[in-house]
Order: sequence, then structure tokens, then C-alpha cells
Amino acid sequence: MFWFIKIGLLLLINTSLGCRPPSFSSLSVQRNFNIYKFLGFWYEIKFHETGLPLADVLANFVQLFQLENDATKHLLVFTKGKQAGSQSCISLTTWSVYANNGAKMRVEKVDVTSATIVNQPLYVLKTDYEHYALTYRCLTPSYNLNEPCQQRDFQLYSRKPYLERKYLVQVQHYIRNVLCINSNDIIRTTHRKPFCFPIEDFDSHSHGH
Repeated sequence: MFWFIKIGLLLLINTSLGCRPPSFSSLSVQRNFNIYKFLGFWYEIKFHETGLPLADVLANFVQLFQLENDATKHLLVFTKGKQAGSQSCISLTTWSVYANNGAKMRVEKVDVTSATIVNQPLYVLKTDYEHYALTYRCLTPSYNLNEPCQQRDFQLYSRKPYLERKYLVQVQHYIRNVLCINSNDIIRTTHRKPFCFPIEDFDSHSHGH
């Protein structure tokens, strides 16, 4: 009984003190990360981005991770989505990403055509490659990996435009308790037909093997 009371008190204290965004150096990433299994299409299911106006939230948001150079593990990340009230998909900026450090990837540029280099850490925290992936990125300029990241985003992906509850529950618990992101600040991405990439393509083209 004593231990139950003690654990309850610790949880109460932690809740009252509030949760603090973690530093990237303190985060555990996906073990034995396989970039080749990770490549391909990913539907955004839920996300949070610090300071993003709700008017800028896109529906049918999907990204394609493609290997541009195998030697350097340089990726291009293509993005499509729909603006509010539109039925047409638009192509957004293409990221330049380096994945030469396992699951600790780095966004070199958020627009491959731009001269601006951002060098944002982009970590793959959890993935099973076939169903879901959770990525976490720091948007703070000149970010120090040992400091809590204040301007940040996470993206919870699925290989399909929905995610089964058994995967969703465990990842949502991690987002709230480890990343310290309040449930009220998490946005669900809507997906409606016609999709920006045909769902029929996923069985044959979704993976970058």
C-alpha cells in the first residue's frame, strides 16, 4: 500500500510541476534504424507545430521520402496536401534531408531550391516501417541539442490514410508523457478522397526497397 501511495504522490507532483519539453540529446530514437525500409509514402495522421496558424493546416497531407544519394544518405522529401475547402492537391516545398546518422536525421533545407540552410534535427523516434512512424523536429534556429526545444513539431505517420487504434494509443501516450505535448495542441489531419496519392499505389509503391 505504501508504494501505491508513494507512486500516486510522485505522479501528482509531476502533474502539478508540469511537463518540460525534452532536449534532443536526451531522446531515444528507433533502434537499428533501416533507412531503406523507411523510404516511401507516409500519410500524416496527427501533428503539432509550434506557432502554426490553424488557417495554414492542410488536409490530405502526405510525404514521400526518396533516396537521392545512397553514398551520402541524402534524401529528398516531397510533400502534397490540400488547402482548406479545396479539392485539388498542391505540391509544397521539397526538403533536403541527410540520414547518415541512423534515425537521427537532419533537415538541411526546408526548400531544396533555396540557398538557406537550416540544419534542423529530425529524429525518427518510433517506427515499425509497415504501419506507423513518429518523427520529431526542432525548428529553433541554431538549436543546441542539449537544451529543451521550444519551437518544435512532431508528425505521426501511417502508410495509409488512417492508423489502427493499437498503434495510435501507444504512440499518443509517448507524445504526451515524453515529448510533453498537451492533447489540446495535437491536430488531427483529415484525409478524404480523392487522395493526393492514389491508395491503390501503396501496396506496390509505398516502400523504397
